[in-house]
Amino acid sequence: MAILMQARVPGMTDGLAAGIGTAEFLQRIRAYPGYGGFFSQGPVEGGWQVTEVWESVEAHERWVEEVITPSMPAEVMSNLEITITALTQVEIS
Repeated sequence: MAILMQARVPGMTDGLAAGIGTAEFLQRIRAYPGYGGFFSQGPVEGGWQVTEVWESVEAHERWVEEVITPSMPAEVMSNLEITITALTQVEIS
């Protein structure tokens, strides 16, 4: 089942987030198995928010384990607040 993943990252700064928006990162997420075709990010009060659509919870968990966790400081990952919402339909135009 498709999911909407929303991650709030307290304390994350523009500098730390800069690596997320690079062309290399976007190519990598687009090619990752199970990516659902939607990614957004931006500052929120006290940190940063990332929103993505994935084909499944398992695909997102693999992405975090294989790509995100090794590339982020441990203190950022320890404060990560992830909300997963099941989706019944995804249309990207």
